[in-house]
Amino acid sequence: MQRSVMAVLAVLFAALNVAPALSQSSYDKAREYLAVRDFLSAAPHLVAAAKESPKNKEILTLTGDAFVELEKADSALIYYKRALDVDDEDLFVVRKTARTYALLSQFQEAHELMEDAFDLNDDDVYNYLTRGEIYIMQDSLTRADHSIRKAQSIDDEIPDTYVALGDLYYAQKVYQLAKTNYEEAIARDTTLLEPRIKLARAYWALAGKAGDRQASNDLLKKSLIQWDMVTKQDTNNAPAFWEKGRILYLAQQYSPAARALLRYTVLRPDRPLAYWWLGRSFYEVQAIDSAIIYLELARQKVDTVADQASLMLARTYYLGKRFKDAAAQFGALKGKVEFEVKDYERYGRSAILSGDTVTAITNLREALDKEPDCKLQLMFGNVLRSGNQYDEAIDAFHKVFEVCDTLVDADRARVYFYIGISNFSRGSLDSAATALAEAVRLDSSNSFALQRLAFTYREMDSTDKAMEAFRATIDVLRREIEAADSEAEKSRLFKQVDGSYVGLAGIIFGTKDFNELIRVCREWTAFNDKSEYGYLYHAIAEQSLQNVESACTYYRKVLGINPSNKTARQNVDALGCGN
Repeated sequence: MQRSVMAVLAVLFAALNVAPALSQSSYDKAREYLAVRDFLSAAPHLVAAAKESPKNKEILTLTGDAFVELEKADSALIYYKRALDVDDEDLFVVRKTARTYALLSQFQEAHELMEDAFDLNDDDVYNYLTRGEIYIMQDSLTRADHSIRKAQSIDDEIPDTYVALGDLYYAQKVYQLAKTNYEEAIARDTTLLEPRIKLARAYWALAGKAGDRQASNDLLKKSLIQWDMVTKQDTNNAPAFWEKGRILYLAQQYSPAARALLRYTVLRPDRPLAYWWLGRSFYEVQAIDSAIIYLELARQKVDTVADQASLMLARTYYLGKRFKDAAAQFGALKGKVEFEVKDYERYGRSAILSGDTVTAITNLREALDKEPDCKLQLMFGNVLRSGNQYDEAIDAFHKVFEVCDTLVDADRARVYFYIGISNFSRGSLDSAATALAEAVRLDSSNSFALQRLAFTYREMDSTDKAMEAFRATIDVLRREIEAADSEAEKSRLFKQVDGSYVGLAGIIFGTKDFNELIRVCREWTAFNDKSEYGYLYHAIAEQSLQNVESACTYYRKVLGINPSNKTARQNVDALGCGN
């Protein structure tokens, strides 16, 4: 292990300040970026400077450092080896090159270089620390322990020794001792980033081992505190934003996770796996457009998550109410990607809202077969009903009573209502009346059930029952109108009242009891003076009693509400109401 990156960079900056002014422009630009640890922007300028000054050891070394920070060890190795060619007795360069070989799992080369380092100075604490770090990478923990303990015996005051001990314990999964040593390193130099980053990781590891949720959450908070300190101290520390973002995501803090991950994508645009985490973070906060952008990028650029990203994209389309896109995406994935139960439901709902009832029925049935659900079972029945599959719809509605164990009477009434109208639609009037009567028994305020029961009785020629049901419906609707909060709701209820009065008036008209019809129409229009059909039936009743003047009066009222009413217009002309 070597001195912290910040300490080494400080030494190199000092060297750069006195280096020959070769490639001054590239050099200066690189130093500006390095001063704020923007390695991504610095790298091309360092490469240019190294090209123009191929024997400048400091520039070559600094270029290698930048590539290590960018996690491009193969590129870093090229520049370290060139620096080594310039001066093979520089211990800093020897150790950096050896460590980089280890990063690439080329351990034989790493150890050969470390032998050279010990030949140069067999009592250098950093030689032992670097060898220990290489052994940890190689998973030779006993040898790592020996090397790090040797370093500690040489100098136990430098923070690097405690960082190395922390790394050793971390590799041994003794996270508490790792944490203790990282804390000791920070206590010796609070400006160091490396031990703080590793302390954050140790807290995360301890959280995973915690015995209960509260203890785990407390440790996660401590981890995030450390990450916050790192990102505030170094706003361009890409690994910190990456790990911070993922921890926040796993802690279900999706908004701050998205901010951290977005920063990471700016700092490391060549790391597309971040798009996968970022897309899911945006999905969780329902930032639909952003989620679509990053999930699509993940699908295109990261083979290992392409299927998962495609599925999340389908879910995002659904969440964003882009139902045709969602249905198409789910359809393309079905059979290729493992769906959650909810995905079958999402696919089914998307298909319904895209006008594809057949696909909706197939997928909703699969969802219910896998995991019965009360609300979805009711919805499934209505989808079958809308597809004119009345027998299956009735079976589905009856199954609601099996699936739902917390139904109150009003809920049960609603189910019987759907059973009733399904029976009505398939022409089973007796069964329809039985179901609708049960709905009314369970909830006498259910105006829809009452009204449909009335129409069912009318179709069965049960005139008295129909009239009684229509009157009951009107009474309920009047009370609902009085209690309605909005004009839109009142308007809907007035239309429903008109429907019941039309049904009642039609029956009375069939009995030719025109005086009773006039009485009902007066009641009707007194309640709703905008009712076109209330005045129309009144006019027809007056005409049937040969009361031409009164008939004309009410036909004119009809035309005042709707000048296009053909019946009123024809009868006004036929009766000569205009003369």
